[in-house]
Amino acid sequence: MASAATAAVRPLDRTRARRKAAWRRRRLVLLLMAPWLIGFSVFFGYPLVMSVYLSFTHYDLLSSPKWIGTANYRYLFTQDPQVGQAAQAGDASVLNLGYPEDSTLFYPVMLYQQGFRYFNMGYASAMAMLLLVVAFAVTLFIVLNSRRFVHYHGAVR
Repeated sequence: MASAATAAVRPLDRTRARRKAAWRRRRLVLLLMAPWLIGFSVFFGYPLVMSVYLSFTHYDLLSSPKWIGTANYRYLFTQDPQVGQAAQAGDASVLNLGYPEDSTLFYPVMLYQQGFRYFNMGYASAMAMLLLVVAFAVTLFIVLNSRRFVHYHGAVR
């Protein structure tokens, strides 16, 4: 009778030992990933979240941010006459500062001017979010359609 009880306990001990070993492996993986996760959070996650937050505020670096909702985005998409012109302005290899009369204004230069010349950080953050979304959409399109653009000799589709 004692041998039957010990035989029933052994499979439970094995499963418990397997669970403990699996948990130890997970802890080790998390421990080894911790520096990367902390770095990602500090240098990418926090700035991204703050940029999204600031894009919904009026912030001029001298006073605290004032919540204005989607006003920056409405102005960006409907009222700002320079955005369309800056998006179409040509050559990235030439430093396009917008002279004369913003005829060659380049979108990242306009973003920089809004943020650091006019100290309109909220609007500059909204512009940066638009740039991020457009870059992500173009990258996603290229990745999803890359099989059409690249020919691998002898590869079967």
